[in-house]
Amino acid sequence: NFLVVRDRQGQLPISHRSHSQPHHHLATTKKQDKMVLGKHKFHNTNNLISYQKSSNQAPLSNQNLNTFHAMSNLSKVFEISLLVATYTTATVFGMMLIFAIVVMLGIANLSDANFLGAFKAIDTVIQTSQPVFFLFWVGSVLAQLVTMGLGFAELDKKGFKLPLLVIGTLLYILGQFATARYNIPLNNRLQDLDLDDMDSFSLNTERVYFEANWNRANVFRTWMFGFTAALNAVLLLLTNSTL
Repeated sequence: NFLVVRDRQGQLPISHRSHSQPHHHLATTKKQDKMVLGKHKFHNTNNLISYQKSSNQAPLSNQNLNTFHAMSNLSKVFEISLLVATYTTATVFGMMLIFAIVVMLGIANLSDANFLGAFKAIDTVIQTSQPVFFLFWVGSVLAQLVTMGLGFAELDKKGFKLPLLVIGTLLYILGQFATARYNIPLNNRLQDLDLDDMDSFSLNTERVYFEANWNRANVFRTWMFGFTAALNAVLLLLTNSTL
């Protein structure tokens, strides 16, 4: 039982004991109260009070009530962080998916010079005049890492929610690794090319090398980002349903 805690000798809750009882019984009960606080989640103090009244339970001590408030605040912070992580990772996944199934397929029909020129123009916009793109990109990484850190304090380590969060974070890091290892160097290589001074053979060589490697890395990271966003969404639904 959550709020009425009896020790092994069958003692009544703290509020029902006389002041003449030994202090070690009080300490034992307070320790037991703290141990069971984590087994139930309440949205707020009103929910806790309603549970106490409906179950005819004695109220928590001030010390354990403070513990409840701290745990409740941590739960709210975790929920907000998870919501931000879900939104930002899903947004990044959507952007990369658009590149994979629309942008790259569209410019694939262009000539070698026009293909390289089109992608170079797109990448220039992203690198020089799209702070919102980087806000979502960097913000998604930070939100995911912060959420995982909070998850270790908030989620039950013996349950399946924390592993879901850790797996999602590792997949997202793999996707970011592919970006740093392949996509960004390929983008920078293309930016350094002077397309107007290149002959048709050089243009075709660069196009074949760039297109194959960039698409392969982009498909991989898109899958990773998609899995992360999906796991975050599932965890968000599960977390809200149990609070």
